Amino acid sequence: MVTAATLLYATGVYRIRCRVGHERVVTRSQTLAFTVAAILFVVTLSQPVDDIADASFSAHP
Repeated sequence: MVTAATLLYATGVYRIRCRVGHERVVTRSQTLAFTVAAILFVVTLSQPVDDIADASFSAHP
């Protein structure tokens, strides 16, 4: 799901930049923020991080 969202976003940004030019609608910092958020989302949901969270929060149901 994250991959699909990232591909759709990248395609949209590419198409917009081709039509109206760079930095007019979606800035590089916005694109970078989306990319970092997607990477962090995947890392957070990965198995090793999930195992660490289970060990660290063992008191929670």
